[in-house]
Amino acid sequence: NDTALYPDGLRWDHTAKQIKDLSKEIITESKAAIEKLISVKGPRTFKNTVVPLNQFDQFSTPKQLYPVLYLSLDKKEIREAAKVFEKEISDFQADLWSREDLYGILKKYKENADKDGSFKKLDKESQRYVTKTIKDFEDSGLKLPAEEKEADSNQKEISDLESKGEANINENKDKIEMSIAELKGVPEDSIKKFKKVEGKPDMVFV
Repeated sequence: NDTALYPDGLRWDHTAKQIKDLSKEIITESKAAIEKLISVKGPRTFKNTVVPLNQFDQFSTPKQLYPVLYLSLDKKEIREAAKVFEKEISDFQADLWSREDLYGILKKYKENADKDGSFKKLDKESQRYVTKTIKDFEDSGLKLPAEEKEADSNQKEISDLESKGEANINENKDKIEMSIAELKGVPEDSIKKFKKVEGKPDMVFV
């Protein structure tokens, strides 16, 4: 039982295949949750719109942190799987924030809540969540006129370039020479692990 072994919902012992499968699992479950939210009938309320959207965020966000750890591991196959994971989730997020239907139901709820005065009765945290999420959609281009939306449609390409750039940085094995004096403040145990520069006893590779 994963819940019993990993009470925070996360685990850090996946194989490369499991990491690849996990991204597909997150996307499939996320799409199902979103479609369920979109299909709600009747007036948009805090309970049928904001609550499930917030629950979706709480479910999906922690699991998207896996690449942060896995990209730093020594095993290349794990890092490669983490790159795939990161790209698939990144593409999914780019598509998610460009969904006019999702943006539309949140805007509709806000309009209803402003009209009947219920929005002002929410606690500050809930108000901020709604306004910030709407702003996030609009920052992704959903508030732009049609002709400007087309110009903004390269968001996924930008996301791809960001992922490739981060991967290149993580794979970079270049080292620089630093003196022991320049490493002042770094724990001595850590300094001992650095490779010494041949012929320069006071210099190490970092």
